[in-house]
Amino acid sequence: MFKLKNKLGFTLLELLVTISIIAFLSVLSFAVYENTRIKTRDTQRLAGIRRIQEALDLYWDKNGTFPQSRVCGATKPNVSWCNSVESLVGEHWIFNSGVENLEDYLSVDPLDPNNSPPATIPLWKPFLGGAYYYYSGSWASCQGKDWYFIVFGLEDTNHAFQLEDGVTACNGSFIHYGVGANNDGIITIGKNYN
Repeated sequence: MFKLKNKLGFTLLELLVTISIIAFLSVLSFAVYENTRIKTRDTQRLAGIRRIQEALDLYWDKNGTFPQSRVCGATKPNVSWCNSVESLVGEHWIFNSGVENLEDYLSVDPLDPNNSPPATIPLWKPFLGGAYYYYSGSWASCQGKDWYFIVFGLEDTNHAFQLEDGVTACNGSFIHYGVGANNDGIITIGKNYN
């Protein structure tokens, strides 16, 4: 007569297979979670930029000009620009020569979800988010009253919005502050009424 042995535990092989499966599922779920977070931040960025553009259109309708970016307290990329970190005063960062802002049209100027403190902003590169940059002023024979552009970064470098990247200046120059091809995550968007 045969006697069956009771199996009281797992073999080492069974434990290793179970641990491997758990590790694989953990890595997979983290990747999905991180991808969802990236898409959420990029959606927030695009919604914020659209709100800024709508406010700038309303500003144009009232004043016949766009806010000039000089003297808004920024040093990056230079003093002719505003950026969402250094220029941020009273919940606004787009200023017209340090005086007017968009408060009649936006209670708070949108910020990048990863808005970085000034010390961590590189001289120039909104690559993968971190700050928004605004420029409207005299450049390349443009008077600067009728045009502007905003430069910002997306974390998803293959986002469909890359196809809208770039703005034409009043002198016909095409402005794109990304590096080479469009899918580098850096977006330049704006308007030209010249």
